[in-house]
Amino acid sequence: MFELWDALVAYRNAEDTKRAVDAERIKAEVGKEIFDILWNLADLADTLGIDLASSAKEKQEELLKRDWREHGDQTHVW
Repeated sequence: MFELWDALVAYRNAEDTKRAVDAERIKAEVGKEIFDILWNLADLADTLGIDLASSAKEKQEELLKRDWREHGDQTHVW
């Protein structure tokens, strides 16, 4: 199985014509690696007794109150 770095380097180094052919396979490998990272983070939260559901709700509430223009982002102004 590709490691995330290997998959990204392979994509970057591919010739343009080959990149189009390999793009879907490489994206699938990157997706699997991202899933592994998320799984490991969820496992760590579980091990530490962190309630991700309540943490996510609190974070969403904080983000709704944030003025994104302060951060130079005009696309998230609600």
